[in-house]
Amino acid sequence: MTFTRIEDLPNAWVETFNVNNPDPLTWTVPPKYWLPTDELTMSLIAFNIAPATSISSETAAPNSLANWAIVKQTRDRSSWNAPETMTAWHDGATCNAPPASHPVGGYDQAPFLCRNHMMTATNAGTATQDSYAVTYLTPDRLIDFSSGNVVVRFDVATLRSSGRDWIDLWITPYGENLVVPLDDSLPDAQGYPRDGFHLRMTSGDVNVSRFEASVIYNYRPYRIAPTSVQTYEDAFRAAIPKPADPGAFWPTSPTRRDTFELTIGNGRLRFGMPRYNLWWYDTPISVPNMGPQLLGVLQIGHHSFHPSSDGAPNTWHWDNIGIAPARQFSIINGDRRYVDGTTTATVNFNRAAPWDANLRFAGYGSKFEVRAFNEFGVPLASWQKAKLQDEELDVKGRFHSYWTPVPPGTARVDFRAENDPATKLKPDLWVARDATIWSLNP
Repeated sequence: MTFTRIEDLPNAWVETFNVNNPDPLTWTVPPKYWLPTDELTMSLIAFNIAPATSISSETAAPNSLANWAIVKQTRDRSSWNAPETMTAWHDGATCNAPPASHPVGGYDQAPFLCRNHMMTATNAGTATQDSYAVTYLTPDRLIDFSSGNVVVRFDVATLRSSGRDWIDLWITPYGENLVVPLDDSLPDAQGYPRDGFHLRMTSGDVNVSRFEASVIYNYRPYRIAPTSVQTYEDAFRAAIPKPADPGAFWPTSPTRRDTFELTIGNGRLRFGMPRYNLWWYDTPISVPNMGPQLLGVLQIGHHSFHPSSDGAPNTWHWDNIGIAPARQFSIINGDRRYVDGTTTATVNFNRAAPWDANLRFAGYGSKFEVRAFNEFGVPLASWQKAKLQDEELDVKGRFHSYWTPVPPGTARVDFRAENDPATKLKPDLWVARDATIWSLNP
């Protein structure tokens, strides 16, 4: 089946992760990591079809690709600063395709890039039966609902190594975004955002893969009745009965990346795999409030819930992540993934904040306060209470989302906090993690 390229739609944007020469013979290079130990060694090239017109190079800060927010949430305290080692697909020296693999033993090693596409490698660990982790990827493009019709499209590989490892998408109004939105049935974070959409791959059976969709109103998810409950495994079998050649579409694959498409408009939601004419949803909906700007934040999630219970942690392969129409906004990354009571309490940002900016971070602890400085270390304000974002839950002993206005020119933020009320450790235990500055202004 053919369908319109998303880059041909009005005001479209696509991330294609073109880092290497198009000639596959030159691709025998090690993985390129999002989070280098030495930021001076990292120059990541990404091709944005719109509004950019040529390939450009950006120097990434140590915690993220320069223009993406990348959040790595882990429930187990033993894994907050260093994850358990997992085996990630692709060779670590040449990026040769699966079943070749390499070990990932640090947060600076995933997500990573191989052969012009992106991999997420997420492991919940084995500390408890409730071990849980998620990686969220957010580009610096918002979904613009002002025209009434939007398209989100992405390519991802389909092989699963555990039924307790899955992917999802969240779309949340810009002013209501959470650092870690999450189903409240899962043992971490603080539940649903106030409003939005959620598309989640089914978990539980590694060979039964489809998606469930919900519309969120006032923190409550309302499940949408599916148009089809066919799995993508069945769709592949129907497309080509047996794998007669390397290009066959059956079975699931760790290397072939299939296209998934979401459209919302004219009072309908449609989501599925256009190449196979598989549409899990093609149904009327009432679009939730997308805020005064009619702008939605896209978060792509990779979830891992003790996958060793029925297999092994998965490596998902992504490419051609696109939005139409899209609006660019500012994501300004910090120079470290976390600060706490045992480290420096300072995060420096890779450029100064524009007008109407907010500091976004996940915090474990209580009574968080922040203080903003300019690039010369001059204070721009006195200490102020960090503002909790609106969340469904208030579970002690878990990270919360914070969304706090900061003055224009902010290039450094200091943090201070007290112990989480559920923890009686001394000295006080608190953590501020994944700090970024967001603004609708450039």
